[in-house]
Amino acid sequence: MVAEQMTGTRVIRRDQLDGAPAFTEIGTTGLVAFGGYVQEEWLPALRWPQATKIWREMSDNDPIVGAMLNTGDLLMRKVDWRTDPADDSPLALEIADHCHNCLSDMTDSWPDTLSSMLTMLPFGFSVHEMVAKRRAGRRAEDPSRFDDGKVGWLNLSIRAQETLYDWIYDERDRLVGVNQRTMTGGGAPIPLAKCVHVRTSALKANPQGRSVLRNAYRPWFYKRRIEEIEAVGIERDLAGLPIAYAPSDIILSEDSDKLKIRDNFIETVKNVRRNEAEGLLWPSEKDAHGNRLYEFALLSTGGRRQFDTGAVVTRYDQRILTTMLADFILLGHEGVGTLGVEFGASKVDLFNAGLDAWLAQIAAEMTRGYEWLVDLNGWPLELTPTLLPGKTEKIDMVAIAETVGKLADAGAPIFPDAILLDHLLDQLNLPHTEPDEL
Repeated sequence: MVAEQMTGTRVIRRDQLDGAPAFTEIGTTGLVAFGGYVQEEWLPALRWPQATKIWREMSDNDPIVGAMLNTGDLLMRKVDWRTDPADDSPLALEIADHCHNCLSDMTDSWPDTLSSMLTMLPFGFSVHEMVAKRRAGRRAEDPSRFDDGKVGWLNLSIRAQETLYDWIYDERDRLVGVNQRTMTGGGAPIPLAKCVHVRTSALKANPQGRSVLRNAYRPWFYKRRIEEIEAVGIERDLAGLPIAYAPSDIILSEDSDKLKIRDNFIETVKNVRRNEAEGLLWPSEKDAHGNRLYEFALLSTGGRRQFDTGAVVTRYDQRILTTMLADFILLGHEGVGTLGVEFGASKVDLFNAGLDAWLAQIAAEMTRGYEWLVDLNGWPLELTPTLLPGKTEKIDMVAIAETVGKLADAGAPIFPDAILLDHLLDQLNLPHTEPDEL
């Protein structure tokens, strides 16, 4: 009797599942995309390309978001990078040295290029087109610090996220390129084979990744609205709502002259505010009983506002920073004791761990860029070196010294060891000992 498997309302015979072709992909990642446009985002305002305006506004206008992104950018820009050869052979060492030198032989410096790559944080991804050059010295059309004739990078030029509008897939549904909108309004297809494409997340093979600001959007949205209301209240001097009284024949009349008077009064009430040009000219006509026909006043709220807008905004700031594990930024602005400072130190370590993960992602994609260079120079691809980032966290020199001392006391053969000594000196940012002196 043939066993059967139930999938939904359809019954599939188990022998129908046997013998599936090994070199054929049967399922899909589940990415919601049509005609090259990714529709994974369920909130219409955050779908591409509309989302670029939101991420730009959050990054450029909000001080908390800006501080969070700048902190990450500065910490990641200062790390040291190294290139490890594929093996110990002379050719592998030569290739690793060449690739690492190319990082500092581009039109833009490596730290500036890295900063461009970190735009993947607000946008979710970044695409950088690799442009090659022949290393022919400083006087060449594309200057280089080297004149060995080998192929290096001219630049890793960013392709601004707001100019990328759809993705190119081949007949086997594999991502192969991206279309960029040019200044003339046309499209320029860019093959991803010659690009460094970094993402914050590879979930469902989404080429657009996921913005680190996505979970901060809701608190940012409400915070912005509250700040706008608060600003209007301050502009009104927190005294009340401007209100004007006028005769009913002015308000209800259809006469063109009276309509102009009414419209002028409406604009006056809308625009009145406390500033260096404050002042108001108002009619003083009275009726037969001595009552004023026109009057302007402020409708007072009768005291302090019911809500503390400062506390509400602070709460939303904390939620924004929490989404990126960066709420330690507010520690200096809050009354915290020793326990709070110690807890903040652990949060800093967690934040650094997140930054290190993103640096590792960039390093992995840059290693693919090394493959591109290795191939252009005619070297074996199996000798492609690996780019590795340093750590963003502060080195605890006391802890390192204590650890080394305890290992030595326990009888571990710590020294002499040139490799270990070089590593420790790197960690402590101390100068190296020359091999002959060692």
